[in-house]
Amino acid sequence: MILPLMTALLIAGASPEAETYAAEAQARMLAGQGLPRDFRRQLAALDPVDRFAVVIWLRRSGLLTGPAIPIEAMLAPTRRPEGTAP
Repeated sequence: MILPLMTALLIAGASPEAETYAAEAQARMLAGQGLPRDFRRQLAALDPVDRFAVVIWLRRSGLLTGPAIPIEAMLAPTRRPEGTAP
């Protein structure tokens, strides 16, 4: 009950992509899994504002531990996978 509410509050106003990423991360956590190995690449596909919201949510939920993500990576322009529309 609290986790979905926390997700909704922290990701409120974010893009649909950020909401989807947070929902998928939440499902992984509830299934006892961690973040995928390529989570940094997935974060890079989000706009910087959404990236911040998702990283804050990941930190507060306990999914993202360890060293901080460099500010340069957080503010970098969006890098969408090839073949996808902006």
